Amino acid sequence: MWPRSWWRVGRRAPITDTPRFIAVNRKSPSARLPKRRALRQTQCVIMRTERRRTMLPADSPRTALIVLTTPRSGSSWTASLMRSTETMGVCREWLTRLIHPNAQSRSELPPDGAHNGEVFLTNLREAAGTRNGVFAIKIISSIWSELPAALVRWGIGDGVSDAWAARVFPRPAILVLRRRDTVGQAVSMWRATATNRFAIRTDDAVPQEMPPYDFAALRLALQQVEHHARELQRAANSCAQIPGAVMIEAVYEEMLGDPVPTVRAFARLAGRDIPLDHHFATDLRIQRDDATNAIRKLFERDLASAKS
Repeated sequence: MWPRSWWRVGRRAPITDTPRFIAVNRKSPSARLPKRRALRQTQCVIMRTERRRTMLPADSPRTALIVLTTPRSGSSWTASLMRSTETMGVCREWLTRLIHPNAQSRSELPPDGAHNGEVFLTNLREAAGTRNGVFAIKIISSIWSELPAALVRWGIGDGVSDAWAARVFPRPAILVLRRRDTVGQAVSMWRATATNRFAIRTDDAVPQEMPPYDFAALRLALQQVEHHARELQRAANSCAQIPGAVMIEAVYEEMLGDPVPTVRAFARLAGRDIPLDHHFATDLRIQRDDATNAIRKLFERDLASAKS
């Protein structure tokens, strides 16, 4: 399902799960060897590669960070924790504006033309960057397929394939953030869309609204969640082909108890150290409440009836 070289935070993938991706991505000459010898050589390459992924040399830190995710997967919360480090970029949806002009996060867009490609990239990296030169961008998987046509305006990529990614993100460290609870994700998406309230901050005095129960709208939201998951897989496979890319996967539900290990693991993947005494701060809070749980129970009941 996921690219086979990935490892999840706190759990390393077994060595037998990784050969295909490493051999293809590195274009290993072992592919031309007899099968048994090729497998042995490929496994040695994998073990060396995994060590590099968890202990990058101090002289080769990465400057490009990607958080690849789907809607309502805790990505804004994760990005805010990254921003609090002041060393992991200013992680926001900087590329979403190219697809949806009303998006909030904006970098200055130069006039169209290939001669302005480097100006576009410089502006993007300055907006998304911290003083140490690291820049971070959150990408919702549903816009991935639309980015080639958007970026070719500045001569970045060919307008069709994902060739743009290597130029925008040199040797990126990538966090793929997904949500296991698709029903909860659908309820969250339905509620946020109906109320136009996509984040709750700790100092918000206005109580959350709960729209009237709507089974049809909730089922549509669930279908959208499933579509986003497929788009995430496609985008993840594309990211896996970026030269020098390294990746980890995290699951929102596993981060709820303590998100800090995930953020620290992502920083280590990029070759960045966060002081042990750093206080991770966020002004966002979880939107799920008793009203959400009540809607979920109704939806699960009606969904089961519809399937029977």
